[in-house]
Amino acid sequence: MHRLIRLAAGFVALALFEASATAEETHLFNGKNLEGWTFHHKSGETDKVEDPWIVQRGLLISRGLSSGYLIHRNEFENYVLSLEVRTMSTKEGNGTAVGSLGEVFINAEAIEGAFLEPKSIEISLRELGSVYFRDIDIDNEKISNTDSWSFRAPDRDDDVDHDMGEWNRLKVISNGKRLTVIINGTVVNQIEPINRTKGAVAIKSQRGFFPAPTFYRNIVVKSITAADLEDEKKATAKFAKVKAAIAMRNAAEEAQRAKVARMQAEAKKKLAKEWADVQVAGNVEFTADVRQLPYPTDAREIQFGAVFRRLGFESPSSLPALSKFYSTEMAKRGWRVTETDIEDDEVTVTFQHGEAEVELNLDLSSDRVGVSMDCKGLSFDGTDDPAKLVELGVPQPEAYLVLQREFKLPDGYRDQEYDLGECRLFKSTLKLSELYKFLTLQLRRKGYRETRRPIISDTRHYSTFARSGVEISVNAFAHEIGSRVILSYEKK
Repeated sequence: MHRLIRLAAGFVALALFEASATAEETHLFNGKNLEGWTFHHKSGETDKVEDPWIVQRGLLISRGLSSGYLIHRNEFENYVLSLEVRTMSTKEGNGTAVGSLGEVFINAEAIEGAFLEPKSIEISLRELGSVYFRDIDIDNEKISNTDSWSFRAPDRDDDVDHDMGEWNRLKVISNGKRLTVIINGTVVNQIEPINRTKGAVAIKSQRGFFPAPTFYRNIVVKSITAADLEDEKKATAKFAKVKAAIAMRNAAEEAQRAKVARMQAEAKKKLAKEWADVQVAGNVEFTADVRQLPYPTDAREIQFGAVFRRLGFESPSSLPALSKFYSTEMAKRGWRVTETDIEDDEVTVTFQHGEAEVELNLDLSSDRVGVSMDCKGLSFDGTDDPAKLVELGVPQPEAYLVLQREFKLPDGYRDQEYDLGECRLFKSTLKLSELYKFLTLQLRRKGYRETRRPIISDTRHYSTFARSGVEISVNAFAHEIGSRVILSYEKK
């Protein structure tokens, strides 16, 4: 009799325990089928495959073949969601869309929201712990920045999530207006207030360039316990420190930006001063010749482009120094400033002299200033003669002068130019083999020694020659008028 009473009491206790577990804990996935779940294709999805989600070996699997979301029929409020997820894509994704890895939506409803996702709060599985409000109209003019709907996990430890192919455990506490996200036992985000406190649980699937499955298991919703409240409390304390640190960092960055802005304003003010009230010479002899423009002695890699009426070079001088140089030297030659656009790192000035016009641009980079001059009404004759340019005070690279001295060009050459501070280029009516022989014979007679086995084909002849630490290459190609050649100089 006593034994029967004990057994009956045991059955009653077991029944009470099962009823309590059912009331506090709901398994959304039964491990057998998709009972309770409904799949919704993403709006505009055209590749609607059969069975985008399947169940195998007790796992819920997104196959990575169709974009949309699986949503559960039950709604919850003030709860804890936990699940485990295993992905076959890397953390970084290597810049390629890998199919199936999606996101988890909570407090969701099957109505289209922002970015064609269900109206919900999204917890990212790509950037683990980041949260997005998907019922915010981000096109609304009142939404001035992402702070209203995008909450990235601040200063998250990259090692909190496990490597590809391993299980990660996601825990989400939705408690009133406060949301806490925990990954593998580590708190990674907390947002308050959230704008949705009740709704269904949904899981996103993504069709990518490389289809790959994502696996889910142990998808459980339960009531909030004292232990969960303690996790939430710890998260609040943790993020109070994190937010304070971020605020200090932001303040320091803002102070640095303000300092840079002051420095830029001061630099702009100094540059403007260099161009103000410059006395222009009145009675000066003017020649409409681009070679008569002023050139700083430290100009390097200078190039003249007669076709586009443009010249350019680089200078190691400072922007203020070049501004001073051009404002003074152009004024001495009778050029009048008609327009200026001055910034702290760039100056654009237009000069006028009768019908002639020059637009000067000085562009500051990390270690030099790029100088370009667009010219109207100026002749570019003689700019392909480095020796004459030097005589006129226009700096020329050593390579240009060597290549000019070492080579006599054949009759009928055309389109000659010097490029990149080391090359001489032109075209010739001579056939490829004749031109190559004409040029290399000159080098041999001057004592240059061939330093490589030449490349000889129907379309190209190439070799290199050296003397006294100087190497010259002859690179000739077949051309419609005969041939074209690139002569290059290098000092060893």
